[in-house]
Amino acid sequence: MCKAVQEMNEEARQEGREEGRQEGREEGRLEALCDNVKSIMESFHLSMGEAMKGLKVTKEDQALLMKML
Repeated sequence: MCKAVQEMNEEARQEGREEGRQEGREEGRLEALCDNVKSIMESFHLSMGEAMKGLKVTKEDQALLMKML
């Protein structure tokens, strides 16, 4: 392979790894938020909505969390 093609392939691999890292971080953030909501619900006997409101969860994240819980 010529050097230019090798460089393009390496660049694509690096981009793919970075995308994977970002997805992993987002997944971890949502899992932690989900755990926090569950903990608040159990500890303070709150509804899911009340717990998310107390944690100031964004509307976007609320929709994702409702699917997870």
